[in-house]
Amino acid sequence: MDYQTTQTGAVTTARIDYSNSNTDHLLFISSDLHIDSVLCNRDKLLGDLTDAKERGAMILLIGDVFDAMQGRFDPRRSLDELRPEYRRQDYYDFVIQDVARILSPFAPNILMISPGNHESAVLKNASISLTDRLVYALNMEHGGNVLQGGYGGWVRFLFERGKQGGRFSVKLKYHHGFGGDAPVTRGVIHTNRQNVYIKDADIIVNGHNHSAYYVPIVSETI
Repeated sequence: MDYQTTQTGAVTTARIDYSNSNTDHLLFISSDLHIDSVLCNRDKLLGDLTDAKERGAMILLIGDVFDAMQGRFDPRRSLDELRPEYRRQDYYDFVIQDVARILSPFAPNILMISPGNHESAVLKNASISLTDRLVYALNMEHGGNVLQGGYGGWVRFLFERGKQGGRFSVKLKYHHGFGGDAPVTRGVIHTNRQNVYIKDADIIVNGHNHSAYYVPIVSETI
């Protein structure tokens, strides 16, 4: 991938050279993969990630990459929802390595992974940072250059033309999300609230409620 990344606080910056007519840049964004869950459609997931890789897309994973609800100290635990291969005493360790293995072919394309409420619950209940350990495995064992984001933050795509001059940016605000599953509104009402207090974002991405929507919001300025 032809980009360089840096992080300052909650802001991740990807610098992209678009000189020499290099103007086609794709971004694959997803959340709530729950890769280790029995309900994850892994064939569909791998198909989407493979398509993103073949098209040269940068990949952002915004929370709940893991399901990870079957730990000994997790009050949500249900053995009926545990994949057979994960019935082990080293449950968390094995799940991290297995998810890293599944994502390893796409590690060079993954720009950033951030935690969601499932990873936050494991950190609270078992003092284990799944996201931190996954990012470490992808970088150290699978040749990635993956950054770890926060539960919410910004990604700034800074397009530059090198010696030819000229630059512009696209600013993406992300937040994994909170609250219930919003079966009626699917979370769309929240977009209007965000439009009030989030300024200068070109794109806002939410996760958590497992609903997909695209809402263009037009605003006016001088």
